[in-house]
Order: sequence, then C-alpha cells, then structure tokens
Amino acid sequence: NWMAVAAPNYTRIMLAPAIPEVVRLREALVDLRPGSDNYVIKVNILKVWDGFKGRGGCSLEMVLVDQEGDRIQATVERDFAKSLRKDLIEGRSVLINNFKVVEYNSEYRTTYTPFKIVFYATMTVSGCLDFPQEIPEKYMKSFPDILSIDLDNGYLIDVVRQIVRVGHVEDVMAQGKRRFRLKIYLRDESDLQLPCTLWADYAKEVAAYVKRNCASVVVVIIRLACIKNYRGEMSVSNAFNTTQILFDPMCPLVAKFRSELPQDKYILIPNEDDSGVDSKDSLNNEFLGTNIRRKLSSIHSIDTFLYRWLSLIVSNKQVGKYVTLATIRSVANSNSWYYIACKKCEKSFFLLLNVEDGFGGMAVFVMFDKIAQILFKKTAKEVFKESVGDNSSGLPQSLRDLKGKEFLFKVVVTEDNVKKVKTSFSVDRFTSDDYMIQTFCSQVYSE
Repeated sequence: NWMAVAAPNYTRIMLAPAIPEVVRLREALVDLRPGSDNYVIKVNILKVWDGFKGRGGCSLEMVLVDQEGDRIQATVERDFAKSLRKDLIEGRSVLINNFKVVEYNSEYRTTYTPFKIVFYATMTVSGCLDFPQEIPEKYMKSFPDILSIDLDNGYLIDVVRQIVRVGHVEDVMAQGKRRFRLKIYLRDESDLQLPCTLWADYAKEVAAYVKRNCASVVVVIIRLACIKNYRGEMSVSNAFNTTQILFDPMCPLVAKFRSELPQDKYILIPNEDDSGVDSKDSLNNEFLGTNIRRKLSSIHSIDTFLYRWLSLIVSNKQVGKYVTLATIRSVANSNSWYYIACKKCEKSFFLLLNVEDGFGGMAVFVMFDKIAQILFKKTAKEVFKESVGDNSSGLPQSLRDLKGKEFLFKVVVTEDNVKKVKTSFSVDRFTSDDYMIQTFCSQVYSE
C-alpha cells in the first residue's frame, strides 16, 4: 500500500511506501507463532543457500538472526526466489514483512525455534541501519559441550577454534556419489583437540586457505555445523551446504579467543604425506602424545587417562578411545574371519581377536578390513588363498602367525560397551614399535 495526497491540480503524488497500522514491528523471533502474518521483523541474514531444486529453479533457504541472537529458518519458494535473491544477501540487516509462520521439523535443525518462515510473493525487503554490530552468541558451543551426553545433536551449532592439523583432500564415494573429503583438527583455549570432517566445496575451500596461510595461527568460526558420533569418536562436520566458515575474521569474538590460546606458538602445519603410511611423529602423537593423554581428564574432570590397563578398559564407564598393550592369543572367529558384502564384492576382513595383557585382563578386539590390511600387508582375498590346498581345513598361515604377537592397540569404547550391550572393542590403530611399547610400559605400569 502506498500513501497518497491530493495536489491543487488534483494530480496524485506517491510520497512513500507505508506499512498498514495493523502491521507491527516484531523485535524477538522467539515470539513468532503460526498466524503471525501481520508483523515486520528486524533481522540480519546470517546464511543463504539453494534449497530444493525442481522444474523452474531452486527454492532459497536462509537463517535469520535477531538482535538477541535468536534464529529462525526462512524459505522463499522457487517460483519467485530468483526475483528476490538480489535483496537477500548474507550479512545484510533488513526489515521484512509479508510472510507466514509454519511448523518446522528436519533431521538437522538450524535453529531452536520450532517454526520457520515462508515468504509470500508480495514479501518486501528494506535495509535496516540500526541493527547492532555485535549480538549474543547463543549457538556457540565449547568442546566439553559437544562431548556431553546432554547436548542434542539434532541442532546445528557454532564453534570458534584454531586449526592445528590438516589432512589432504580425498576423493571418496559417499552416499552413492563421488565427494571431496578433508579431515582437520581444531583446538580450543584449553588445548583440547577435536576432529572436524569437511565435505565437497568446504573441503576444497579450507584446503586452499590452509595452503595460502600455512605456518600461521589460523582461527575459524564455523557456523551451522553438525555434531557426529562415529565409532565413539565425536567430531563436527559441515551440514550439506548450510554451514558457513569464516577464516580469521576481525571481530571481538575471535580477538578474545586468540588472547586465550596457549602461548605455545602452535602454528598450522598441513599434512603433506600422501603415502597413507603413518610417520614416526604421527604414531608418537597417536599413542604417546601428551595432548591426547590429558584430553579425557580435561573434558570429564575425572581421574582417568587415555592409557589404560586392559582390565580397566573392559570395566570402563567412559566413552572414548584408549591405548593399551595386549598380546593376541587366538582368532575367535576362525571359521568366519572374513565377509562378502555383496555378490560383486571381494572378501573383507572381520577379525575377532582374543587378547590379554599378562595381568589377568582379557578382551575381544574387533579388527575390520582397513586396519587388518595394514597389519597383514595383504588383502583378505590374498590371505584366503593361503588356506587353499594343504591348509584348507585350518586357519590361513597369516592368521595363525598372530598368536603370541604383542601390540599397542588404540581401541574405541562406545556407549554399547559402557552399557554392556557389546563386549568387544573395535581397533582404531595399532603399532608394534619397540620404543613406543617401552615408553608405554614405563608410563603406565609404573603408576
């Protein structure tokens, strides 16, 4: 609607757009409810991405945030998304009216608000000059928050962290498609580290920035990230194309985080090893690294360490990864040590190893195909051929040779282990390096 006045010559002159009196400014997004159509909202456009794609183009999805830090998701239908895209720019503060509020539910929720906004074709967007520069960070989570069993993983979160380790971009098959994948490690102010897996364009974007800024302290804000729990390891990841990554942004939040980082000059070191074989430094860090050793005690505030006697792992009440020294006594599933996933697939390892530590501790460790191939330096198909002929009635020689061998194992304790639903433990890594075994014994068995 437009206001008009009558001039002396009876010409109608359009002065300015006017908002009807029944339309009121709604300051807080949390107050919106279905039926809240006659309001104007003052928001900042936090993130914009393409939504559902169909005939006629893509819908437009957004996350809007108000001056109290509360968020709501919004959808512009594909029929008129193209005409409105020029006004809906990330980082812009706007006044919006003409919308409807509907119920909102999805696998990963971008906001705590149980509703979302759907815009009408008559939606209007105008600039807002008085939106505050800094707003509360209600979605920012610490690493202890992420590792807590009380956090609902169905909501997307924000983190601000330093990138300390970066792998290399891999081209992998995921969900039936070829996708790029990059694994990095983030650390917080207390020197706690957590893995982060990035997919598709996010993987390439981070890898490119790291290459340009290696040997420096790189801090990122990752907004709208999802929390993953894979085999007992908690991590963060991008949520499709919803996530936003900001590199070294100049803002009070990042300045405060930098000031609280440990004064150890820990700089970003990209991983240039493409061989797939662990270096000595990498193994030392995995099995004897002091950062990892103090990780559990700093997270859970209990008297527990990464290093464990085997008996303590079996009776453990804490989810996580633990290193222990154990000797293989036998292969528990001697008649079913491999499986075939499909008719066209090759044989894959599935080993159940009976192990003991010499102090009365006994357990069953599960070793899957990827880890077992590193152990044998052979595929399951190649090992199976050893049982053809004279040994056809027994175990392949490579498996029989495992008896009596001693390894440092890093194993995963899951919630099912804690609840005693599952009594076996998956092997994440292993080593037979003499120095690391001796170091482990001096650190653990002397305690």
